[in-house]
Amino acid sequence: CQFIYFLADQGVKQLLKSQKKLEFVKLRPAKKAQYSYSDAALSTLKSSYLKVAILQDCDNLTNNGIATLVKNCRNVEHLSLARCTKLRDETIQHIATVLKGSLVGIYCI
Repeated sequence: CQFIYFLADQGVKQLLKSQKKLEFVKLRPAKKAQYSYSDAALSTLKSSYLKVAILQDCDNLTNNGIATLVKNCRNVEHLSLARCTKLRDETIQHIATVLKGSLVGIYCI
């Protein structure tokens, strides 16, 4: 018997709210999930320790969510935004400006 646990935006939001020393976060909806993470999932994440953020297949993640992430986590070195379909060129420009000096790699395919 297999158990699959789906954690939606609200659960992720509550979990991230309490993690001030988080160094790594990966948000990727399960293949069978009927939802995708949105800006709400990132709204409480604040960590000066965060170095790696993998946010893949988050169809409801927008420019505002990424702007909040880079504002609250200014030491991100590696960022993956693969298949986040609502992000635009201005998102990447904003990331480059805010994370200037800390960003080592970004993956956006």
